[in-house]
Amino acid sequence: MLVALTVLAADAQQPQQQQRRYLPDSSDEDWSFLKDAPKSDVWDPLKYIPFSRDGWFMTLSGEVRYRAEGLRIRATDQRPATIDQYLLQRYLSGADMHFGPHARFFTEVQSGIINGAVRTARPTDQNSIDVHQAFFEWQQTVRPRQRITAKIGRQELAIGSTRLISASPGLNVKRSFDGASLSYRTSSWAVVGVAARLVALSTGAFDDSWDSGQLFWGAAAGGRSRVSTPGPAPVSRSAPGGQRRPRSGRTSRPR
Repeated sequence: MLVALTVLAADAQQPQQQQRRYLPDSSDEDWSFLKDAPKSDVWDPLKYIPFSRDGWFMTLSGEVRYRAEGLRIRATDQRPATIDQYLLQRYLSGADMHFGPHARFFTEVQSGIINGAVRTARPTDQNSIDVHQAFFEWQQTVRPRQRITAKIGRQELAIGSTRLISASPGLNVKRSFDGASLSYRTSSWAVVGVAARLVALSTGAFDDSWDSGQLFWGAAAGGRSRVSTPGPAPVSRSAPGGQRRPRSGRTSRPR
């Protein structure tokens, strides 16, 4: 069970502004303003693809991230020294289909690849290809700047400051959850209720399922603050075998 009262960053719960914003979770982006705005960015034609019915459109998203890492485990009386050098790669590709102002379906595929000398790989280093997110969302505005949102399916979760529950974006393979969430948000407050299971990672293709031992449910509430919040913390366990020391990294998102 999770019950938390958190203080959020000043802009964390403000409504999406009508501007080009590329967010860590592509499902949080809102490109509906492109219906009437001029297409001035090279990616705009992919961010607003209208359907024949008014208010229906699709948004395509993608992310490519490369990160080189290396580690050394010193020799002991029982084993020789181990030196690993490898390249981590993460690829994300998604589609966000809006069916009017209230309903939408978001799906995203993820591939995590590792190349190089690896003797102590972690479970979150590699996942050939799998469904990272696939959820249906219903959203209803009850008053100006106040809305209720319900999601069901596989999704990323970021509760409060994300120190307990998050997608762990620092990992090579981001984490997701199978379940449902219900939130009520205003311009200054947010209340979120969740019941979900952490998705267990497998190295094959389209073989990820939920982890039966990782069920949680609860609620969290947060208000605006001018104090910045800490960054996300992993919610998964790492395999033993030494400390990782990143050397360099680069993330590429459509701009």
